[in-house]
Amino acid sequence: METRPTTHPEFQQYICHPWYVVPQADRPDRSLRKMPSQIMAELPLFLGLMILSVGAISVSIYITGHDVYRPLIQRMSSSMSALAVALPIAVLVEEAVFRTILRLTPNRLRSLGALLLWIPLGYKYHAIKEVTNEYAPLWLIPVWLLVAYGLGVYLKRPTVFARIETFWQANFNWIFYGIGFLYAFLKIADDVSYLKDWQLLLLPLLVLTSVLSSFYFGYVRMVYGFWYAVVAHILLLVAMMTPEVICLLYI
Repeated sequence: METRPTTHPEFQQYICHPWYVVPQADRPDRSLRKMPSQIMAELPLFLGLMILSVGAISVSIYITGHDVYRPLIQRMSSSMSALAVALPIAVLVEEAVFRTILRLTPNRLRSLGALLLWIPLGYKYHAIKEVTNEYAPLWLIPVWLLVAYGLGVYLKRPTVFARIETFWQANFNWIFYGIGFLYAFLKIADDVSYLKDWQLLLLPLLVLTSVLSSFYFGYVRMVYGFWYAVVAHILLLVAMMTPEVICLLYI
């Protein structure tokens, strides 16, 4: 299946009809001189999302009294350099887990297969440990590594990967939506647990901002590249943490 050609798709158009496209950063004919102007054209959209996200989290904190980032900020307050290092690493891990695979490659497919293989083993770990003994990891992890290696070799075969890639491209819209919604709901699951009674009226706002930001990161990752999504994610997270940092410092 041929990828749909695009140079600068609008966010709304892409979200309504996600298509599999080679990100500009991954194209052999990419022009770095055009990137700044294209990113500047996206700035109003990004600033709008940033204002919405900051506003939503500020309203949530004010109404529920639950400070989302304050515990983390307080733990790191003695060493801001540690926070400056921990924040990008956390974002990098999230983007790697949820959005790297959007652009399919043999290595990424192999990593996804190994991760999916580990999920049931991790889920059943305690049950396996009870049936066997406390030394279960000594044989469970080597078995997983061996099976994951064999699965990786199989998935990287050109004919196998070609079939999977064709399926991936043909069903990319559902894959994009599935990953986007999964990430969004995992991100707000903890915040929603603090809503009580009439505070549940905040739920649509929290869901909206979480879904929009999740789709935006996916959009940036597919149109511009992985590292652009990482930078956008960090900037948005810093903006959302800023009100709580100001409160800690001056109030």
